[in-house]
Amino acid sequence: MTDRPVQPDDLVVSLAVRKDLGPQHDEAVIGEFLDRVGEAIDQRVDARMKAVPLPADSPASSSGLGIVSLALGIPITAIALHGPESDAVGLVATVVAWAGIAAVNLAHRRR
Repeated sequence: MTDRPVQPDDLVVSLAVRKDLGPQHDEAVIGEFLDRVGEAIDQRVDARMKAVPLPADSPASSSGLGIVSLALGIPITAIALHGPESDAVGLVATVVAWAGIAAVNLAHRRR
């Protein structure tokens, strides 16, 4: 797990490092950033899952979560990829959003 939570300026720092190191290091820089964000998301989801008792799992509640996930994920993807900063920032934002959606769905399924 990370030693510190993800800070608001971490994306800006990662993009600056990416620019300084050049395109040959894109995968490593972006991967490290996404790992930290993913860990932070996992920690938040775990904390929230422990704090809120969920009702008994039923097919209807699982289907509802899937529908809500898609209903939120598709517009988030469109905004991130077609916004004013539709380059690597949009791609990173899309991956982070879908990683969070996937983490919530996986946590729900495990219960």
